[in-house]
Amino acid sequence: MGCHSVSYFNTEDICCDCKTDERHFPGYAAALAAEEAAVRGGNLNFPGVGLSEIDRQVMLQLLAERRKATVHA
Repeated sequence: MGCHSVSYFNTEDICCDCKTDERHFPGYAAALAAEEAAVRGGNLNFPGVGLSEIDRQVMLQLLAERRKATVHA
């Protein structure tokens, strides 16, 4: 990974494309708010809210679309 970050949903290190994809997940706003609240409260080791099943489905769909676009490029 040339560019990486930590997910707002958990503690996984993800690529920047995946970080951008997270913004399209249905639970993104709640995950971001929970992360921000935890940090404001002093918890710098917040484990995240986790991925719901619908968030996971959206993630897999976006990954598949990106892979398909890469193959056809």
